[in-house]
Amino acid sequence: GAKPAGGSGDFVASKPKPAAADPFASLSLGGPKAAAAATSSGGIGALKAPAPAPMGGGMGGMGGGPPPKPEPRMEDVPLIQCAACKATVRRAFHVAKTLRAGGKGASEMSLLTAIAPLCDTSAEAGEWLHDYDMQEQTDGTVALKRMSSHGECGVECATAGAACQRVLDDVDSELAEKLFGDAYSSHDTLVAEVCGSQTAGTGLAKLSGNCGQPQPVAPPNRPVGEEFLRRAKEAPPPPPEKKKAKKKKKKKKKGKGGGGGAGPSREPEDEAALATGEEAELAAALEESARLEVGATRAAGDQARVAEGASSPAAEAPPEGEEEPPDDFVCPITTEVMSDPVMA
Repeated sequence: GAKPAGGSGDFVASKPKPAAADPFASLSLGGPKAAAAATSSGGIGALKAPAPAPMGGGMGGMGGGPPPKPEPRMEDVPLIQCAACKATVRRAFHVAKTLRAGGKGASEMSLLTAIAPLCDTSAEAGEWLHDYDMQEQTDGTVALKRMSSHGECGVECATAGAACQRVLDDVDSELAEKLFGDAYSSHDTLVAEVCGSQTAGTGLAKLSGNCGQPQPVAPPNRPVGEEFLRRAKEAPPPPPEKKKAKKKKKKKKKGKGGGGGAGPSREPEDEAALATGEEAELAAALEESARLEVGATRAAGDQARVAEGASSPAAEAPPEGEEEPPDDFVCPITTEVMSDPVMA
């Protein structure tokens, strides 16, 4: 459009706006842009991509919302694109194998649906990316290595997720079709077809930094990445408390007359019979104890008398000059046989 100049009514043509530059075009090896950039700046290492957008939001937990999702460093994506492509295809192969093993059947559409969320680091399907770490090498390249433990997803995890998503955006349908054909006994052949290789050239995913090209070197001024932060081990849940078997105590039920259809309890009768039996046993025991005590007293008296008689035989002997009356004494008057000499 035209604008008036200085308010005099004259119009001059406005300058056209420059077109937005592709941040990955400058890293594409072998192209005219890369050649021009390498000539003017001294190689790929001198290129500098625009800085990532600042992370918005506040500290998680203080504003009431979740912590902000880490932002990827998009200028690092081509540095790990080959490794990310291989990891993505291997993961998709594993997902397809698991889906078939479930017995639900694996259609091309179901496979496409299953691999769609693989690169979302905030979803359960994308948690596998939390185990990867970007490591700077001595030759200036950056390796994407799987660690031996789960990690927290930070900037490098988000960058790996962005590289993974670029693969799916480019070849998700072709990848699902190949997985549906189930013509691969292992994932190695599938990885080479999709990601390319140095011998076979560019694969299906024709991306900057794919495996058919030499691996890009990081710029000299690239900041060192963050350390891999291992995820804290969650404490195992406490074992469930074992409920102790409580012995059921018999409760005394009082008989209620009338409603409810329940008759009087028979437990009081049983207790009365039990009490009567205990009383009878106690009385018998007391009687037996008294009997034994009387017998013991008598035996002691007999022993005492025997001992006394043995010690003084003259005490029970008849007086001198008197005769001992016979056992049967005949009364001279009545002529009765008297058995008791005293009575006689």
